[in-house]
Amino acid sequence: MKKAIPRLGISLGLMVFIFFSVLMLCRFLPKVPEDYSNWKTVEIDNCGSLKIPNNWALYEKGDFLYVENKDKGLVMAQSFSDAGISENMEGDEEFNEFLGRIKNIKALSATAFSNGATYGKTSLLKDNNEYEKYYLSVGYDLYAEEERNVLFIIWDETVDFKMIQKIARSFNTFPPD
Repeated sequence: MKKAIPRLGISLGLMVFIFFSVLMLCRFLPKVPEDYSNWKTVEIDNCGSLKIPNNWALYEKGDFLYVENKDKGLVMAQSFSDAGISENMEGDEEFNEFLGRIKNIKALSATAFSNGATYGKTSLLKDNNEYEKYYLSVGYDLYAEEERNVLFIIWDETVDFKMIQKIARSFNTFPPD
């Protein structure tokens, strides 16, 4: 004997409408803000500010900026180029006292935020070895007399995509409060 399947009384069209309505409502829910409680704000002259973990420090040596993890060493170093990673930089070579002789092979990805920060991945050649490295480009303080764009190459393998994204989101070109 076959059992009858009970009907819910809801048409397929109504179910689809409810599903998409719930999806649309979820888009407008407030997003959970990034947690920067164990981070500090560092200023980059003529550029803006960004947040980095408390155990990191921003230093300037000559014309270069670099960030060190107090426990591990070099995290990221400024590249000579101030234009950011792009297709037109392929083949550009430079000597950087923190990274050595590096050559940009190819931009692999890029994500830009409206705050002036861009991050992504690039392919670099160093000591005849090819490396895929994250980069972070921040720049243009609208309030500075001289605008400055800073391109960091992230050399520390423990710094992942989510951390780069979090740092990029924290960039602020406005004067601190």
